[in-house]
Amino acid sequence: MLSWIKRLLQKMQSVEKKSVRPVAWSALAGFLEELEHIGEAHEEIYDTQVRELLWEIVDGYLLKQTHDLNIPTELGMFSPDANETLKAVLERELPILKKVFDAFDLDTEAKRNTSFFNPQLQTESGRYVDDFFGHP
Repeated sequence: MLSWIKRLLQKMQSVEKKSVRPVAWSALAGFLEELEHIGEAHEEIYDTQVRELLWEIVDGYLLKQTHDLNIPTELGMFSPDANETLKAVLERELPILKKVFDAFDLDTEAKRNTSFFNPQLQTESGRYVDDFFGHP
């Protein structure tokens, strides 16, 4: 009976370890998943022009916090629908991320950059922040 309990506990620990989401599973990881989902239908999201524009928006609004969220209609995507879809994700997710950063007292640009560029942060398929944002 005791060996059966030990095996059950070992099995539970094994399942627990597999089901725990990685450190990267956060509001930011969810945002990256949303961008990746757009990329499944619109590969141009990974083009330099789009990535650089996304970086300008994120850098000014989320990281430096020097301006309000001003997202242009044209984001470099190949169709108006794709631009609209990307804009909607940015308008929905970036204010949430800003609140999360505030909640975790990321009160300096350096702290926000460290969190944003966390090397453990990735989508479930293995894409990193750099895959979506063309920063210097």
